[in-house]
Amino acid sequence: MRLRKISLSSAESAALTRLVIAYCLGRGSLCYVSRSISLQISHAYGEEDYILYKWRRLCQYLPATSAPHLYRLGRTSEEEEAEFGQWRLRVGSRHFALARNLLYPDGAGKGIRLTSEPLELVGSEGIAALWGDRGWINYNRSTGFNRGRLNLSRYDWSSAALVAEWIGTITGAHGQLLPNPRLPEAPMLFFDQLAICRLMDVLSGTWMAQASCLRERFQIRGQELRREAEMRQRLSAQMIADGEAGELPRRHGRKRRGLPIVLPPLGHEPLIA
Repeated sequence: MRLRKISLSSAESAALTRLVIAYCLGRGSLCYVSRSISLQISHAYGEEDYILYKWRRLCQYLPATSAPHLYRLGRTSEEEEAEFGQWRLRVGSRHFALARNLLYPDGAGKGIRLTSEPLELVGSEGIAALWGDRGWINYNRSTGFNRGRLNLSRYDWSSAALVAEWIGTITGAHGQLLPNPRLPEAPMLFFDQLAICRLMDVLSGTWMAQASCLRERFQIRGQELRREAEMRQRLSAQMIADGEAGELPRRHGRKRRGLPIVLPPLGHEPLIA
């Protein structure tokens, strides 16, 4: 595969490096192909809009990038596709060298090993890219609570702990790192109601959250119920504070039950039977 040389400014090269690192935090990977560095991303059949969104963002820096290709995974008949297959995006560039060195410090043939340096480069945008690929929100209708899960099975436990600390520092959302229920030897990050709300408050302004194909992954359900609960909590706290400051104001014009009381006209003594 012969690569077309593209000149980028220092700012564009830095932006592309951050984008590639963000993509590799989730589903992407960098590898050597024909002595060049290739970015490879795969998505399920139903995530065509998502991988096309990633492709369009790469095309802003590398216009010659080929569109994603659907691999049938062994099936040859078009009639047999029935939501079967995998989308794959592959692009090679000499501008990926820095991202490769940061994400693969152990050299070729080794997997991604995270350090603080690449994470500091991508910030909240990198968290959003990771969440878009590997995170989801569960909404419990009976309780009205949201819970979040971030699958970190591609990382070892030390890298996963670094990711958890990184997310907590930037967003204030501190999750609990526990074994993956389906893969106990792999880590997964769990977020409770308060943590997932904090996380989405920060990520809602990122470019990943603005994509129409990803809005549901960044959506907190039951927002109205949460706002009502917060309002009731604030009002209750305000009433308690007013009560501690002094006597609560009395209600005026309260109606009594039973017959109405008729007062005598002014200037006259009340009649006594």
